Amino acid sequence: MSTLALQHAQEGAAHASAGRLEAAIGAYRRALALEPDHAAVHCALGIALAKRGQVNHAMAAYQQAIALAPQAAAGPYNLALLQHATGRYGEAEASLRRALALEPSLAAGHGKLALTLEALGQLEPAAEALRQALALRPGHPGDLLSLARILEKLGQPDQARGALGQALAAQPDAPPLLVAQARLLKTLGRDDEAAETARRALALQPGDLEVLRTLRVVLGEQGAAEAEAAYRTALARRPDFADGACDLAELRLAQGDAAGALAVCEDCLAATPGQTRALAVKTVALNELGETQKLARLTSQDLFVQERRWNDVGALNQELARHILAHPSLFHEPRETATRLGRHSGELLIEPKGPVTKLEAMICQAVEDYQAALKSNPFLTPPAPTPERWSLNVWAVVLEAAGYQQAHIHPSAWLSGVYYAALPALDEEQAHEAGWLEFGRPLAHHRTTVAPPTTAIRPEEGLMVLFPSYLFHRTIPFSGSGTRISIAFDVIPEGERP
Repeated sequence: MSTLALQHAQEGAAHASAGRLEAAIGAYRRALALEPDHAAVHCALGIALAKRGQVNHAMAAYQQAIALAPQAAAGPYNLALLQHATGRYGEAEASLRRALALEPSLAAGHGKLALTLEALGQLEPAAEALRQALALRPGHPGDLLSLARILEKLGQPDQARGALGQALAAQPDAPPLLVAQARLLKTLGRDDEAAETARRALALQPGDLEVLRTLRVVLGEQGAAEAEAAYRTALARRPDFADGACDLAELRLAQGDAAGALAVCEDCLAATPGQTRALAVKTVALNELGETQKLARLTSQDLFVQERRWNDVGALNQELARHILAHPSLFHEPRETATRLGRHSGELLIEPKGPVTKLEAMICQAVEDYQAALKSNPFLTPPAPTPERWSLNVWAVVLEAAGYQQAHIHPSAWLSGVYYAALPALDEEQAHEAGWLEFGRPLAHHRTTVAPPTTAIRPEEGLMVLFPSYLFHRTIPFSGSGTRISIAFDVIPEGERP
């Protein structure tokens, strides 16, 4: 490598280590302009681009690194990390296996392979991958924690507790390990030990959301007062702790204190205007309190739900259906999604986008029209501020007979929507709200006592529905044969992308 190219590469590394990603990207590109065949610099550029959120460019950089140095594990390994992060678990598995074939002693690769296999539902192979990782780095707390979680899923709680015990022996004051131990003890029926472990984690990390939630889980309803005190302590230290405030509001709802829940939501919204989850919980509290007019100002379908229809999109819908059904990120019931008895994709705005490119333009136009409609109404003050700059997340949901989506919101977004690309044929009796998009039904754990007002929209191929991300919504289960393909999207205010 020439002296000048080396200087640029070193400059890029210095910027990257300091978190100056744009400067790092520029320096790496200057190095590659002088030495375009240097695989390690392409890989470093890919890492910086991935951290910057430029997924397509990062993948291209990794692919270039692999082409230039096919015997090096760094290219496929880093590519796998990005594929995993974007939900392309099948591709991530293939890339990881290639990296491990080149470098079998790569312990982190075995650990990431385990997480990828777990996401794919292959629990036994995932446990084996973790055992290989632990053989290379004995006692690694992260691997032991992952192994414990997978063993518990496999119905082996005692073995899971043994793995956690090994991790805690090395790091007795690690809150993530204590959280896992407390939850496992609760599962085993050892409630007193679980509570003691959760309190220990709380003492070490009093403002941590996962610790606070674990305390709620292990204490149960009888520990509501203690859990509330812990949340209030965290909020006193961090008034902008929105997730903690929303948890506290939900705790109040579970106790039957809707007025208290509403007060917490109002405080949260005063500190963080437009906070999606706080608005969602507020709608539940208002309904419980019978505040129908205030509720309507948040949930009115006439005000906030917009339907757009496109004609002559039959060919596009067929292309979208083929693209989605062959998409490498599509897999069955991924964790932490609302999809049940169906498949869910990762991000669709990653090359090759194929027909999604046209749909992306349609979504952008619809969002701009939605914003314009809000701004043109002098009598309407939107509950959440309208962002001037935003980005999109787009993914697909594929449901077969009996498939559905549970009630949920999109907490990281300002506006959400869905486009229907393919629908099963249903007779009129089956079609009555089967597979429809329903708004208004809150989450089961809110334990509401007043039936919520709900509305439903019948899907049509070529229909796009846009709605505020705080509106609870679900897909009603349907019977019959055929495939239902919907493409969902979130509008993320710039700077707030998850």
